[in-house]
Amino acid sequence: MKKLYSLFLFCFAASLINAQITFYDDFESYSPGNYLGDVSPDWTTWSGATGGSLDVKITDDMASSGKNSIFFSSTAPSGGPVDIVLPFGDKYESGLFTFSLKIYIPENGSAYWNFQGEEAIGQVWCHNAYFLPSGEIQFSNSDNGLALGSTYEKDSWITVDYEINLTENSWKINVNNECIGSFTNGFNAVASANIYPTTGNAFYIDDVTFSHNTNVEEKRLDGALAMSSVPAAGFTGMEQGITGTITNTGSEMVTSAEVVVKFPDGDKNFTFDNLTLAKGDAYEFEIPEMYVIAEGNADIKVELLKLNNETDEEFCNNIFSGQVLGVTPKEGKNIIVEEGTGTWCGFCPRGAVFLEALTKKYGKRFIGIAVHNGDPMVVSNYDGQHGFTGYPGATVMRRSVDTGFGIIEDLELPFLNYISENPLASFSVGASFDESTRRLDFSSEVVAKRLIDGDNRIAIVITEDGVTGTSSGYAQSNYYAGGDRGPMGGYENLPATVPASGMVYDHVARAVPLGYAGDASSFETELKKDEMRLFNYQYQIPASFNLDNMHIVMMLINSDGTINNGYSISIPDALEGGFTSGNEDLIEEVEEVNVFPNPTFDNLNVTIHSNTNLKVNIDVINVLSQKMTSMVKTLINGENTLNIMTNDYPSGQYYIVIRDNDARRVVQFIKE
Repeated sequence: MKKLYSLFLFCFAASLINAQITFYDDFESYSPGNYLGDVSPDWTTWSGATGGSLDVKITDDMASSGKNSIFFSSTAPSGGPVDIVLPFGDKYESGLFTFSLKIYIPENGSAYWNFQGEEAIGQVWCHNAYFLPSGEIQFSNSDNGLALGSTYEKDSWITVDYEINLTENSWKINVNNECIGSFTNGFNAVASANIYPTTGNAFYIDDVTFSHNTNVEEKRLDGALAMSSVPAAGFTGMEQGITGTITNTGSEMVTSAEVVVKFPDGDKNFTFDNLTLAKGDAYEFEIPEMYVIAEGNADIKVELLKLNNETDEEFCNNIFSGQVLGVTPKEGKNIIVEEGTGTWCGFCPRGAVFLEALTKKYGKRFIGIAVHNGDPMVVSNYDGQHGFTGYPGATVMRRSVDTGFGIIEDLELPFLNYISENPLASFSVGASFDESTRRLDFSSEVVAKRLIDGDNRIAIVITEDGVTGTSSGYAQSNYYAGGDRGPMGGYENLPATVPASGMVYDHVARAVPLGYAGDASSFETELKKDEMRLFNYQYQIPASFNLDNMHIVMMLINSDGTINNGYSISIPDALEGGFTSGNEDLIEEVEEVNVFPNPTFDNLNVTIHSNTNLKVNIDVINVLSQKMTSMVKTLINGENTLNIMTNDYPSGQYYIVIRDNDARRVVQFIKE
């Protein structure tokens, strides 16, 4: 049943606090099968429409207390559609706010919820809670960063309690009556809870409570610990720093602080003296020893042990606990992250910030590609192929679609998972460039790590950094303006619409010479372990593109369409390596192939220069490697011409593939 109390004795973190309980719902007053929003005046949905696909039904399959609970699972590819909201009745910016729920996650499940910071939902996600399939818990703040971490057990009821001192900006979290730590929040307010099943989620919720009290008990000696930089994941042997803030939330002046850190080789204590922290003052500290990441999962804990050589009076806001994942990457393995973005998308700056941060952290092992949508940088035959239903979105090795990823770990953890897998093959690339025609010839050596004999394909993406433009389409929408959503790589200091003159775009996809799906003929003959195959390609670089800022990204595609391995090299570096002509893959008898007009509308002329009489197969394929036209032609020594009618072709990019046994030439053209 639902209960409203005027006074309730609430126990949190072994302390008793007199609190005004305003809401409690155990779902016992409803009947199984009821839509929650239809039978409760307190619950609603994201759109406000109850009783439909966004609403959740009461169930008696599982309960923590009584017989009823509510069950969530995602039935849509990108999560949802169930999307319910519990308004708190006001936007609370001071005082003590508490929130509690019980959650049951089955063996194959996971869970998610968030707090909204404004009464108008969809404005500020001030907190996110992720219960991952692995059994890991991630609590984030409004800065989209990992604030606290823990673990949980499947197939059991878990109690999660929040004690949020909004006056002091101290957000404490208790899991199964054990404090896991506290954090300060960039957006220090709460207005509602939003429970939404993301992709793969399955969980039950019961016994939901919240309260608000304007009175906050003041303590004599109390400090709040908040971490600003703490290791969460990385390659084995990486060194990362630990920084944080100690805020005096007590009445007594703080002159010294002692912090203990759990390192892989044991606990170490650090003392900070000569402080002068009055109530409300903060001290930013840096641990003078680097944390060296070890293989596997390791617990990390940072605790504010003492103030003024005394134990402080409040334990739960003194600790940070989490896990550090260490992974050793496999030799030659690189990971492709394709990020859906657009200048019209106000949340998309975080995609750019995350790609840049992970590129800086992992170097060439992390290959980020910005797949633009609905703006001047769109590549029509690349955009729309990934299955993004929201922006920003991302695929990691085309294995999963993450729409609206919130924290950088949403990209980093799959990256670390996949980079520990052995690659099927490795790449190297060299190139040559004709400045007069702006034709780039590039060669790629593929060395098999094990037998390649299935429908594996080579795919290529050409990218460019430092892209700018002058039209309004290059102006970036920016929902991080003003800082209400916390810092986001400097976008919080930029206007709500960043003018084109202030924007520079990196990792921009410019072309997919072999189409999104890749070349189906790449491995028509098997490639045995340790054997090398040389591929030759061409790309006509538009005059508006800056060669010095461009990259060639190679992909090895699995038979199921996922990516097995990737490789990226700047075009200047590829030019230093030089182009290698492959006798096996390039038809030496065919000296040159020209197409005109390109782009074409209904009629394409093809000129083939051959140095001998030669019988060849000629196919026209689209970006999905589907054949549009096939023919057999006997070339004569000299110039050969043919005409291809394209009036029935849909607009897009196509390829003419000329084959003689295992050798070939590939030329691209555009149908308008």
